[in-house]
Amino acid sequence: MFILKNKVSVFVCFALLLGIGSTLPAAPYTPKVGSKERTSILNALRVPVEKEAKQKVIFYSVSMRVEKGWAFVTCLSKDKTGKKYPLGELNTDGLLRKINGRWKVLHWGVAGDIGVACDAYKKYPKSPKAIFGGVLGGCG
Repeated sequence: MFILKNKVSVFVCFALLLGIGSTLPAAPYTPKVGSKERTSILNALRVPVEKEAKQKVIFYSVSMRVEKGWAFVTCLSKDKTGKKYPLGELNTDGLLRKINGRWKVLHWGVAGDIGVACDAYKKYPKSPKAIFGGVLGGCG
């Protein structure tokens, strides 16, 4: 009887730990270079950027944070040669959300400051603050 009771206690403790762990908030992460998720996010952002640039672009110096189906990307957009900045020497930033299994750009822009991030969070306040990398404290 003691052994059975002890096994049940261990099982209950383990189940409680699993339940507690599943309620902890997810931390933002950066998908690995070349991963399907990273490629999907960048390809979604590429659509409005290329439309604005009126040419194909390649993203450089990419910073990406993903959490709970949201992503925020900061990068440099260059032409195919990697030498010219069709949208200026400014960051291309985008807030994306995974909807029905596909990444959708909700807000994007080009800026030399935190303006795009601030505007995106104001427009989508339910997006996780952590994906913006701490810049929201500087928003006015």
